[in-house]
Amino acid sequence: MIKSYLRIAIRNIFRNKLFSTVNIMGLAFGIASALLIFLWIGNEMQVDQYHERIDRIYRVMENQRYTDGKIFTFASTPAPMAPFIKEKFPEIEKASRFTWSESNLFQYGDHFFYEEGRFVDADLLDIFSIDFIAGDKATALKDKNSIVISEKMAIKYFGKEEAVGKALVMGRK
Repeated sequence: MIKSYLRIAIRNIFRNKLFSTVNIMGLAFGIASALLIFLWIGNEMQVDQYHERIDRIYRVMENQRYTDGKIFTFASTPAPMAPFIKEKFPEIEKASRFTWSESNLFQYGDHFFYEEGRFVDADLLDIFSIDFIAGDKATALKDKNSIVISEKMAIKYFGKEEAVGKALVMGRK
């Protein structure tokens, strides 16, 4: 019975080549599109899931309206917003400002490098689950002249030396 169905299907494919090609290509395109969409959604659902309190972390976005009627959404807000909402809304436990990524010149001894980074508030380290290799997470950004650097950057500047307590000069050459 199945052989009969297959034989009829193959005969129809060869008799109506254009029609069959369009249908098979449409089916293949549809299946490929669906698979790519499922993979994309799966990837989006797994981003940042390692944070301990992911269900309590929110990002504030800003809609900027322009005179030509266009609306652009940015992941930026006015600078005083984080302290303000923390003060006015008691249900908000932590809030952090997060600037655009900037390239700054850093110097340690004779080493000069431009590094990409952001300015943030100390609460950011409590909001996100960030593991520290050295130093104390509770006091890391309490001072305005503090910096948290990656392991890669610490090796780049300090080699095998301990990076905690060292002074990096920013913005001079």
